[in-house]
Amino acid sequence: MMIKRIGLAAFALIAALFASPQRPAADTLVFTIGAEVVRTTTQSATNSSDTLVSWSSTLRDDASFWAAGSPTKLTAPQSGWYTISATVRWASSTAGQRFMWFKINGAFPSQTPGSSLSAGVGGDYATNASHQVYLSKGDYVELDVFQTSGGSLNVSYAVMSLVRSPGASMDNF
Repeated sequence: MMIKRIGLAAFALIAALFASPQRPAADTLVFTIGAEVVRTTTQSATNSSDTLVSWSSTLRDDASFWAAGSPTKLTAPQSGWYTISATVRWASSTAGQRFMWFKINGAFPSQTPGSSLSAGVGGDYATNASHQVYLSKGDYVELDVFQTSGGSLNVSYAVMSLVRSPGASMDNF
């Protein structure tokens, strides 16, 4: 009889843990919403000048993050924590440096990371970066590139994603 009571108590404890408000119910799907945009044609970046990457199409867009009328922006459809990731492939040049940064609402936040590299012996180079940031509904993210090759240099390919972290919202606190 004692074993049966301990077994029921353990079962009740496990059931209480799974019913905790900190865990999703067993029948609740946890998923992300996000967008991934791409630039598959070249875009010229002027020497020593900021250039916003203009996206040509989407690979994924779950909630109208991207609009062709504002091709440089991914806009948060709801408030929450997001992961921003991007990769830029530069045309071959042995001169100067390549940089990329995320802009939020048209400005460089003080804590936004970027990526840089120095050109070497030729060949295509890629820069990439990733960052987590809290965005309010309607905030937008852009990718800014900058290079110092001495002349215009093409971005030969670029991709950026903005993905909302599941269940991570200030609305839950």
